[in-house]
Amino acid sequence: MSGTSPTLSRRTTLASCFALGATATASCAPQAADDTTLLRRAEAALSAHAAFVGLADRWGATVHVPAGIRAERGRLWDVANDLRLAAMELPARTVAGLRAKARLVLTTLDLRADATIRPDQDDFAAWSLCRDLIGGAA
Repeated sequence: MSGTSPTLSRRTTLASCFALGATATASCAPQAADDTTLLRRAEAALSAHAAFVGLADRWGATVHVPAGIRAERGRLWDVANDLRLAAMELPARTVAGLRAKARLVLTTLDLRADATIRPDQDDFAAWSLCRDLIGGAA
């Protein structure tokens, strides 16, 4: 972009939005009444993911998992993934929507037992941002 152009550069615009903080995030996005659909889809996705994790945890130490349990685990994973994708395709227009999306992102990361990621891992930046958006409570 030339130095004489009267328009703002993309970098300047983004820097301005980021400088305004979390409250400006929703105002930089197109306005909408709320994130009702996003929040409903996110809650359904998180419930399905919790069911998947519960089943995986119950059978995690078993060497020969019955075929029916393996099939149910696969079905729960597919349902959770489909619901997560349905929620993630919607834009977040509120802080609550951003937090819901952060929780969904956390379900895709390979977290340690204490729900953290080492700083040298590829997903650390995503985990750190999600943690900040959620307020430290995953």
